[in-house]
Amino acid sequence: MFGLFKKVSIEQPELGSLTRHGKEWIGQIEVQSGLIVPLELEGTREAPHPQTCAAAFELPSKLPSLIPNISNHLLEHLEPYRDALSDPETGYADEIDDPVIVKRIQEIVSPQEAWSASKICGVAIGIERGKVRTLLKIDTEWDVEHALGAFYDDWQFMELNGSV
Repeated sequence: MFGLFKKVSIEQPELGSLTRHGKEWIGQIEVQSGLIVPLELEGTREAPHPQTCAAAFELPSKLPSLIPNISNHLLEHLEPYRDALSDPETGYADEIDDPVIVKRIQEIVSPQEAWSASKICGVAIGIERGKVRTLLKIDTEWDVEHALGAFYDDWQFMELNGSV
């Protein structure tokens, strides 16, 4: 009976060690040179779905083509935060302890600068309505309470969600 609760791990040749947690297989992925983040792959009790593994293999080479679109959406997400920093009545500037970060946020005006002030902090890949859904979890300097989520279905951008 206690074998039901035993952790199950497998070695995936390209992704390394993966440990099952419910329907998810947990591991790590290097999304960019030197940036290794947590990885969640949907699967069965035996292994991750082949489609989710395939998307994980593709992600590092696909990421450069995804960044421009994500960057544009990050800049749109940033605008209300940047406006709030300029309005003393919101109290938003007081929530950020470091004045250097406040100044840096106020100076972000391009998609590339928005991307530079952000960092991928996790990846989740599953199957949704027959499509491979890839979620890039992104931390930003301006929204410290939430990780943002860039969702892709079969590598087509779906949305940037403000809280994942």
